[in-house]
Amino acid sequence: GTLIDNNYQRLTIRLNHELTISKKLKVGNNLAYSHYISNNKPYGLFTTAYIAAPLFNAKNADGTWGNTEKSNVGNPLATLKELNDRSYGDRATGSLWGEYQIIKGLSFRSSFGIDLEQNNGWVYVPVYATYLPSGQLAGQQNEKSDLRFNRDSIYHWTWDNFFTYEKKFGTAHNLKLTAGHTAERRDGWSQVANINNGNIINDKTTWQLNFTDTARGQVNEQRRPIGNYFRRESYFLRANYGYLDKYLLSATYRRDGNSNFPTTNRWGNFYSVGLGWIVTSESFMKNQKIVDFLKLRSSYGEVGNDVVAPGSFDLIPTLDNFAYFGTNRINGATITGIRDPNLQWEVVKEFDFGVEFKALNGHLTGEIDYYHKKATKALYRIPLPSLGFGNEFITNAADILNEGLELSLGWNNGTTGNIRYSVRGNITFNKNRVESIGAGQAIVDGGLGNGTTSTKTSVGQSIGEFWVYKTNGIFQDAAEIAAYPRLDNTQPGDFRLDDTNNDGVINEDDKVFAGSYQPKLFYGLNATVSWKQFDFSIDIFGNAGNKVYNAKKGVRFGGNYNAEFDVAKNYWQPGSNNNVNPRAFNGSTAVSDYFVESGSFLRINNLTAGYTFKIKGEHNPLQSFRFYASAQNPFIFTKYTGFTPELPGTPTASGIELNIYPIAATYMVGVNLQLK
Repeated sequence: GTLIDNNYQRLTIRLNHELTISKKLKVGNNLAYSHYISNNKPYGLFTTAYIAAPLFNAKNADGTWGNTEKSNVGNPLATLKELNDRSYGDRATGSLWGEYQIIKGLSFRSSFGIDLEQNNGWVYVPVYATYLPSGQLAGQQNEKSDLRFNRDSIYHWTWDNFFTYEKKFGTAHNLKLTAGHTAERRDGWSQVANINNGNIINDKTTWQLNFTDTARGQVNEQRRPIGNYFRRESYFLRANYGYLDKYLLSATYRRDGNSNFPTTNRWGNFYSVGLGWIVTSESFMKNQKIVDFLKLRSSYGEVGNDVVAPGSFDLIPTLDNFAYFGTNRINGATITGIRDPNLQWEVVKEFDFGVEFKALNGHLTGEIDYYHKKATKALYRIPLPSLGFGNEFITNAADILNEGLELSLGWNNGTTGNIRYSVRGNITFNKNRVESIGAGQAIVDGGLGNGTTSTKTSVGQSIGEFWVYKTNGIFQDAAEIAAYPRLDNTQPGDFRLDDTNNDGVINEDDKVFAGSYQPKLFYGLNATVSWKQFDFSIDIFGNAGNKVYNAKKGVRFGGNYNAEFDVAKNYWQPGSNNNVNPRAFNGSTAVSDYFVESGSFLRINNLTAGYTFKIKGEHNPLQSFRFYASAQNPFIFTKYTGFTPELPGTPTASGIELNIYPIAATYMVGVNLQLK
């Protein structure tokens, strides 16, 4: 890892088997076991180091930890080194399957898979302190040692059973039918032991607790179930029909159920139908020599999304509460959250029309697809910033449309000759639009951790669109401030914000939509070339037309933080007439288009070059070995001034760089051996 001492190790063993018992019966298994050890460090420390004042020694000459009164961020290196966070565990996965040929054309297959996990972890923080240059204690210190030990046990099984019938009728008709049932369950439990009274010495041999002791002030807790537990069940039918190997029909039907929905909405019915026409199988295509293969296809289908947490449909939960009036105790309750009792399946409806082709003796290949994909009753977590209980709830919030065109083209010069090469590229044009919002109100999200938000999901806009003030220069003096609408406490050096509705007041009604994290196009390119024993490949991808919000450039949370170089070198000062960067500040400025930047980028994902040595000799067990060098993520080309424009998040709050953790480039050399 990028952080000191952050590392991970894993050992994996796999065993796959297939055994033919008879002409009608085959059985098999896929088994795997892994053990891991992870030395964890909080990724947030990279952000802390980024904004910490560079004005003190992280470690003093006498071995104590340093600190400074110039900043209230503290010493991130002290936190990093004093925190002991280790996790380790075991995982066993396996599936057993059997397939039986009942009669000619009719078979039955059953498969049972299970995934067992046990994850253990301890976090120990010893007594430590940091010191100012004067020798005084700083605020960053841990006065009592603390130890927390946890163990999670999780099981997840899936059982599939289905019949398959295949039959060819004469020379024209091909039919394949599948019918089956799937059952699935995930569950588990968690145990936690904690001692935080300062009685744990700095000795790792004492850091594993047994969940039963109560000595030394140990507190034990067992929770069940754990995490995202669920039960799923599905019934499905699928039919594939071909006529003359050129007219194709496919259809599916599914009935899916999930225990995490309320009883009345637990089941959903979903179907799809697709048509295909292999044009090159027609007689009028026989005499041409340009197109080798041409297929037209179209489909319509509905699928369900059931990614909801357990208890998401429960009634509003309460906690017992009470108050004393004199000597009388009055019992009551506190609202702690909201649940939607009418929660139901999200349904994604998609229409697709496409063309597949090969031409020029297979040298040219390609696909063209148009898609119209609409998520109805989409499941989203809705923030509740104005309420005093809970901060979000999940509901069927909106209808979201994605519509676009996908193009893919490839060219290769064949498999013979000293020089061989292939190039394949793809591009997708996508339009994202919110069609309706079930809750009736726009979804305000994209919290910046200081009480302000940066996105708004509204009908007619892209999901998670940035919703900000539009800047119009910087106030240079008090006279300008007095002559123009402004926010409270505006000072010279603050942004002048547009009064977009011309009502003489700057408030939320003046915010504008400034683009979203949803790109207008995605693209990728892969190319390989080889000459004799040399080979080279490159892989590129990127997107364009989207925006990101560089929050780390302006959010200060009221602290004494280190500023970015681009801000600090050119901040506003009296008389500077600077209209680019605002004055120096240690608070949070209004969300504005100053922080909205282009999210377009082109990334070199991989570069690989190699040379293959051929080994001669009839009795030599080695046929060849290839030496190669590879670079993963070596370059990115972007106008974005932050660390990375790739900032995924929740659908209504993506594209915000608030916390920082850099993406690493990896350079490797290796050898591939091939035995005879």
